[in-house]
Amino acid sequence: MKLRRSFSHPSVCLLALSICAASVTEAATNKKPVAKAGSDQTVGFSFPVALNGSQSIDSDGTIKRYRWSQINGPKVFLANPLSAKPSFTSPPKLNNQKPLALIFRLTVTDNQKAVASDNVVIHVVTGKLNDTGIANCSNGGANGLRCPVADYLGQDAESGRDDTNYYNEDGIAGFSFTKISNAGKTLPVKSGAWNCVKDNITGLMWEVKTGDGGLHHYAWSYTWYEPDSTKNGGAAGTQNGGICSDKKNPPASACDTDAYVKAVNAAGWCGAKDWRMPTKEELHSIVSYADDYYERAIDPAYFPSAAGRSLWSASPYAANPGHVWYVGFDFGYGYWASKDSKNQVMLVRGGQ
Repeated sequence: MKLRRSFSHPSVCLLALSICAASVTEAATNKKPVAKAGSDQTVGFSFPVALNGSQSIDSDGTIKRYRWSQINGPKVFLANPLSAKPSFTSPPKLNNQKPLALIFRLTVTDNQKAVASDNVVIHVVTGKLNDTGIANCSNGGANGLRCPVADYLGQDAESGRDDTNYYNEDGIAGFSFTKISNAGKTLPVKSGAWNCVKDNITGLMWEVKTGDGGLHHYAWSYTWYEPDSTKNGGAAGTQNGGICSDKKNPPASACDTDAYVKAVNAAGWCGAKDWRMPTKEELHSIVSYADDYYERAIDPAYFPSAAGRSLWSASPYAANPGHVWYVGFDFGYGYWASKDSKNQVMLVRGGQ
């Protein structure tokens, strides 16, 4: 007789429980992925926009699915919404158009079906914007590549003026500037002396610093001071705490931003008396991130004394009334500093 081996019911139950327990343990130890929808962007109307969720990670597995959806603003057609890098074109500009905020949500799913989400805001503004000056593309391991790069499409350098108008004589990397005399007159591109620069894209006009030791001398520094409580973020700042004179050159104003603005307007620099401190966004509008302008993130042909310097903005730092934003024109970053710190100033007039 051939004996047959069989399992008792308790053994079968124990085996099933063991499998279930293993599954529960495996599921319990799975870590959720981290969704990263990329940095917020500011663009114009009818502007090509690329979203980027490729920095999303799963520490103990892989990202198996990307899904983008629009959750705020006028609906746009989102191309490739199930990829890490979809794209769309911002809405066209209508009459009396106001700025828009388009919000997109990225939802990622890992290989064990855990889910995470993140949002990104695309601000669509009515004014014209400069491009970034970036003319090369990148992939996951290298910069400075010729565009386009397979599997990394829709990069900054593939569209905009820094692609179509790169290295024009009126400004590097798609920027367009005009030199202005102290009488407010337009000067030739190759003029060797000028006092202001008009940004032909944004319409803003910028003060150009001098090297003569006078009111506009490039090396003078100023503490931040704004007595108007509607503009200073809750603290006026520090009066006359900078260094704006030396043994050879007596001070032309008190060494703070408010006094400097008043002195420049009293002089009617470049034929105008409506000069003001720029916002941090306006300062960022003339930053160039071109690869070959490393450590001088601005066009030296038009702003020869601004490269490498930190310039005060008019924008208080919301988290601390004693601080304010500045922009560094070495690498083009923005950061905040105490209002009693000493930074340089470059005034602006006009608006977008």
